[in-house]
Amino acid sequence: MRIVSLVPSTTATLCEGGLQDQIVGCTNFCVEPANLHRTSKIVGGTKDPDIDKILELKPDIVFMNEEENRKDDYTALQESLQIHLSFPKSADDVVAMLRDFHGLFSEESFLNMASDLEESLKKRSRESAGTALYFIWKQPYMLAGKGTFIDHMLSLFGFENMAPEDAPYPEISLTDFKGKAPQYVLLSSEPYPFRQRDTKEISEMFPQSKILKIDGKLMSWHGVHTVRALRQFEDWKLGRRQDLLKEFSLPL
Repeated sequence: MRIVSLVPSTTATLCEGGLQDQIVGCTNFCVEPANLHRTSKIVGGTKDPDIDKILELKPDIVFMNEEENRKDDYTALQESLQIHLSFPKSADDVVAMLRDFHGLFSEESFLNMASDLEESLKKRSRESAGTALYFIWKQPYMLAGKGTFIDHMLSLFGFENMAPEDAPYPEISLTDFKGKAPQYVLLSSEPYPFRQRDTKEISEMFPQSKILKIDGKLMSWHGVHTVRALRQFEDWKLGRRQDLLKEFSLPL
C-alpha cells in the first residue's frame, strides 16, 4: 500500500507499526523515525501541503487530522483519494484509532499498542498531582486549554489544569495569574522549544511553583507516544512522584 501522512504523530505511529516502507510521502514535520526523509518524499508542511505532489505520488490512502491539517486541503484531496481523518481527544480515542489502523493494515503491532495503552490506563494512579499550567508558546504566551488532548493527558496524570476555559489554546499574560500560582508550571518542548533563558519572567511570576520542561511529544503526539507516556506513568504513585516527574521532564 502507498501511504501519505500529513500528521507527524500518525507518521511515527505507522512506522512503529511496521509500515515505514509503505510511506511514500510525509510532511517536513514528520521527524520520527530519523531516517524517514531518506525513503519518503516531503510534500510540504501540515498547514501547506503541496496537493500536486501528493497526487503525483498516487497514494492509496492519505492520513490527516482535523486540528493539524486544513479543511481546504482535506476537501481538495478527498475528491480523488481515500482519506483517513482523525481527531483523538482522549487516550480512549487513541485506542480506537490504533484498532482502526489494525483494521486497515492487519498489522498485529497496532493491536498490541492498543492493548498496552488500555492496560496502562487501568493501572494509572488516581492520586492528585496538584495544579498546573502547561505552556506551549511564547510571544504571546499560550497555554494548553480545557478540552484539548494535552488537557486530557494532564488529567490522566492527576494534574488540575488552571488554564482559562475560553479557548482551546488561550493567550495569556502572566499577570492574569497573579495570586493564583499553580503548583507546577510545565513548559513544553514543542511547538515552542522553551529554554532556560525563557524561564526568568515565568519564575519571577510564579516563585512558589515548580517549573519543569516536559516532552511535548509524549503529551500531544497521539498514537505510539501516548502508549509511551502512559507506560512511563503506569506505576506513578504518590510517594514516587518527584522521581517520576524528573524522569518525565527534560533539561531546560
